[in-house]
This record gives sequence, structure tokens and C-alpha cells, in this order.
Amino acid sequence: MNRMIIALLVPVLMIILTAIALSGPPEPMETVFAPEQCERVAVLDRRLRPIEGIEDIIALNDGRLFFSAHNRRFAELPVRGIYYSSLDDLDLAQAEGEDLRVMAVPGISRAVQSVYPHGMAMDRSGERLAFVNRPFEEPVEIVWGTINGINFVPAGRWAAPEACRANDVEWRGAELLATRDRASCEFSVSDVMPGAATGSLVSVGPTRAAELETGLAFANGLSLIGGRVLVAETRQDRLRILGTEEVIELPGGPDNLSRGPFGTVIAALHTDLFDYWMYSLGYVDTAASRVVAINPETGRIDVLYDDPLGKQYSGASVGVFVQGRLILGSAFDSGILVCRR
Repeated sequence: MNRMIIALLVPVLMIILTAIALSGPPEPMETVFAPEQCERVAVLDRRLRPIEGIEDIIALNDGRLFFSAHNRRFAELPVRGIYYSSLDDLDLAQAEGEDLRVMAVPGISRAVQSVYPHGMAMDRSGERLAFVNRPFEEPVEIVWGTINGINFVPAGRWAAPEACRANDVEWRGAELLATRDRASCEFSVSDVMPGAATGSLVSVGPTRAAELETGLAFANGLSLIGGRVLVAETRQDRLRILGTEEVIELPGGPDNLSRGPFGTVIAALHTDLFDYWMYSLGYVDTAASRVVAINPETGRIDVLYDDPLGKQYSGASVGVFVQGRLILGSAFDSGILVCRR
């Protein structure tokens, strides 16, 4: 092997080995939901195929549930898309000890050439849906449209080259916001160096996107609470409030955000980013799951669920709280986890 390559690999290997040596399971925290109050529910499509990688969830107060799913480790698998179910279906499945059967949202497969959904958002009226589509070998795009019950009718898309790192979306009235987790479409050292803050927040339109905030440390989840825009900065373990210097420090790197009760935001956290990265690549079998509720007004943080070893449910990437239930999804685990008190 070339000596220069060895010289470059040695420090990288040392960093990895040091991280492995120093990393360990985080200490368990006092939680609202205990493990025995939570149950994993397998999710199947209409052809009875298991759905893995439910990366994002929308839970509406009227009982509608939407799941954004594709297993990123096996991008070629056909079981992927945006799926629909309801709380009544979920309750019935759990009561009878059965799997939850869901259906693909009509219109999604006609709106995009290849369906590889990522983050998604529904406006407060429940009538407009937007999602990030990240096809395996095609340009990334953000697609939006109206939804009548469960039927999606496309209204626009943003598919410019700078959409390549789009991660999540959120509605602010009629305006659609999106996070770009980092700057470069391809691998760049400047995006992954310690302290890297190359992510941004943009306002999206059919022909262009206007930058609203830059210098974000892996801009991930996005939510609108009390008129304020909250952005998850995964690599800095915090939420940033748009247009201010205010941040909320968190016990882990936030992923997807969702609106919770009483003006709170629900965040799924990755307590050890190196461990989660190894899990995402399939090098380890599990990763910790932690979900918290944050009050942006007071800064109060309540831990809703905590699984330091990921034994019950691994690598949760989203948590939603609806009608007394906490529902978790994971970009790499299968099915969902449902907690009730």
C-alpha cells in the first residue's frame, strides 16, 4: 500500500478507535413513558411486506397518520413511500395483537418518478403536504401539493442543484421552509470537521430558494411553534430559533421535530452520533433512542422515552405525541414503537 495512503489512514483510524473506546451507553434518564408502557408494532403494506425505515411521521388530531419510509441501507428495496393509516387502525391492531396494515398515499407515485421520501410536513389545516424526495441515483427534489383526505394532488416542486442536501420541510403559512443539512452535494471535509456549520435554512419556491439562515451545524429537523421557527442542529446538540441568537441545549443531537401539546416541540435525539453513524452503516446492531418534549418559552425539557442501548427500539429518528400516545419511527429499524400511559 502506498505510504502516503497509510499516513492518511493512520490518524483516521486512531480517531475511530478513540471514539469507540470513549463511547459507551448513556446513563438512563427519568422518563414519562416506561419501557413496559411501550410496544413495537410491525407495519405492513397491502401486499403484507414489512416496512422498514419509517424516518418521519405525521400524526394529525383528526386521527390520520402518515409515514415516510425507505430503508436507506437497501435503497433498491421496493417497499418505500409515503403511507397512510389512522389511530383507529393502530388501536385495533394493538388490541387484537396484529400488525398495522397501511396503504400508499394515492397520487405520490404519480407526482415523482422514483419515490424515496425523507422529511415531510403537513400544514395546520391538514390540506397541504410537502416532502423531500431523495432518489437513489436521481436529483433530490422537494415536492408539495394538496391532500384531500388521503389523496395527494401535486402543486409544485423545487429540483434545483442546490436542493441536493435538502433534509426536512415545514409550512409557515403559505410559505414552505426547508433545511439543507450541509453545503456540499458530495463528500467534503469542511462539512464533517469538528465544529462544521455549513447547513442552512431556505424558503422554497418553484423556481428558486432564498436563504434565511446559514452557519447551522447539520440543519436537520424543522418545526414552527408559537410563530417561531425551530431548527435542529444535530452536531451541536441543540435547537436554534430562527432570527435570534437563542439556542436550547439538548441531551443529544436532535433529528426530526414535531409539534407537541401545550406549545411544546417533540424531538428525537441521537445521544452518541458516532454510535448512530456506525449503526446507520450496519456495523453495529443497535443505537440509543431518546425522545424529549421541549417548551421553547421556558426551556424546560421532559424526557418522554429513553432506551440507552436501543434494545427495545433502535435509533429513533422521530417522535410524535397525539391523543395520549407517543409514536416513534426510525430511519433504520423496522415498524414503529407505540407508548401509552
